Amino acid sequence: VNERNTEQATRSAHTLKGMAGTIAATALQKCAAEAEAQSRACDWDAVARQLDQLRAEIDRCIEFIPALASSATPSS
Repeated sequence: VNERNTEQATRSAHTLKGMAGTIAATALQKCAAEAEAQSRACDWDAVARQLDQLRAEIDRCIEFIPALASSATPSS
């Protein structure tokens, strides 16, 4: 984003959007889709603002992993 590389920013957002969809992280998927569209439009100020929301959604997904792992572990 700092380099204003449209291709790299768009590709990265698109990849994140796809991975979020794979794990059913719909809020993250939506944020990534918005970042992808903003990157394509070269709206770098909007992309920079979107990064904070993307980071927050990624953090939410990471925080969810231990809860998911513990619920998937069979009880003895």
